[in-house]
Amino acid sequence: MELFFQGTNLKRMKYLTILLVVILPVFIYGQDFQFVCSPGTTYYKSPVNSLKAFRRDSVVTSGVNDTTFYSYRTILNVDGNPCKDTIGGSVLGRKIFKRHDGWFHFFNRANDTIFLNSQGVVGTTWKFCNLPNSCYLQAEIISIGMDSVLGIPDEVKIISLQAKNNIHVNIPHIFNQKQIKLSKHYGFSQMFDVYLMPNDTTIFKLCGKTDLSLGFQNLKWQEIFNYDPGDIFHYRGSFTGYGNGGGWSEIYKVLSKTTYGNNDSVEYIMEYCKREVVGGYPPTVYNTWDTITVRYNWEQLDLNNQWALRLPEEFVPSAGFADLYYQNVNVFNGREMKGRIRNRYSFSNSANCWAWFGGGGTPYYTYNYTKGLGNTSYSYFVIPELNPVYSDENLVYFQKGTETWGTPVSTACNILLPVDENTVKSNMKVHIIPNPVVSSSTITIENFDISTHPVLQIIDIYGRSVFLCGVQCNQTVFNRNDIPAGLYILRIMDHDGIGCSSRMVIIN
Repeated sequence: MELFFQGTNLKRMKYLTILLVVILPVFIYGQDFQFVCSPGTTYYKSPVNSLKAFRRDSVVTSGVNDTTFYSYRTILNVDGNPCKDTIGGSVLGRKIFKRHDGWFHFFNRANDTIFLNSQGVVGTTWKFCNLPNSCYLQAEIISIGMDSVLGIPDEVKIISLQAKNNIHVNIPHIFNQKQIKLSKHYGFSQMFDVYLMPNDTTIFKLCGKTDLSLGFQNLKWQEIFNYDPGDIFHYRGSFTGYGNGGGWSEIYKVLSKTTYGNNDSVEYIMEYCKREVVGGYPPTVYNTWDTITVRYNWEQLDLNNQWALRLPEEFVPSAGFADLYYQNVNVFNGREMKGRIRNRYSFSNSANCWAWFGGGGTPYYTYNYTKGLGNTSYSYFVIPELNPVYSDENLVYFQKGTETWGTPVSTACNILLPVDENTVKSNMKVHIIPNPVVSSSTITIENFDISTHPVLQIIDIYGRSVFLCGVQCNQTVFNRNDIPAGLYILRIMDHDGIGCSSRMVIIN
């Protein structure tokens, strides 16, 4: 009896071994792929290098291990409709319902459900989403294998889509043979904008996860203003409005870099020159050539620029206005860029919705910051009484080490500011400390010459004078008073109205 049982058990073990060999691949390939709603922020990149994101803002549990995830609120420009969509969501939608059995429910703009089977094996099919006229998109898992996800090997399910009619026959559709890729440990490695499905086939590929510090991460000020001695930056700017206009060219060259504390701030000494031509006949030319000190405190920048924490298309209304936030990769020789258009949206009382801001006396500003290049573009636009006022400044050339990009404004400062032109100018130079100005600052004039009857003037970026005074000594206290926050130009002129020096001033 003992030998019989041993033999029987041996046969059973052989049978089970064979059975396991047969079913083990199926078992492995059927494991859960449920890291879709991981903590932190997940970034996805479009074919034109713009970013969308998913951030798990809140989690609600219900039933037997069922969970609902909510992402951040967005403001979307859908189908050119004047009224913007403020109830949608990120690239994966505003709400994701995860069932205890591994099914995920996403929701598009029509609030129709999009189904994902995270536990399916190769050959598994299901209704992915509805189409008009009782048609639907069918999803099928066509393969499961290893792929590189954020530079790391991981198991990935490839899901193919096919449109079918109400009798389950294949029909033409823009999503036919389009593929979704679901990574076992990192969620979607390739997906479409859920909110716009099934009408938009733009592919978004996984490019970063903050919870794992993989791939693209939110830009920090330390990365944006990260310069080295020898770095060179060239800018062009212009302004127009109120019958006046002008333009300028600037060159910055980093001479030295000093870090302070536990790398909590940095100070750069730069050679700086600027040639500004202001409209009129003949035009007025202002030349500046100086050594300047620029210091950045990272904690202070974070406190003063909460907008930098916003994600693409995030909706944060305030006093009837909302900003537009966006992020891109692969700009300026492959760098990451983050931008904001301040006051881009306004609430329309007549339409009872949020829309593009298009007029009135409130300006909107555009800021773009790029990794290792600082503020790469700035613009200001306002329409007061139908008279447009516009100003902008853009990085047009840089040199960092052996890397160069763009077209220089000049080969050097002594070429940008010709010697023969400088000889007819006064050698007075103007400085303002502190700059940015919060309440007041001290204006100091080098090589002060009372015989020229110098005049100090501060103008806004579209040419209007906000401060004007004659100068009797080499120092003057400037009180900000009720001057609005913004970008300004401080000038010193002699009694003939010839520009002697100018400097950019920021009022916070």
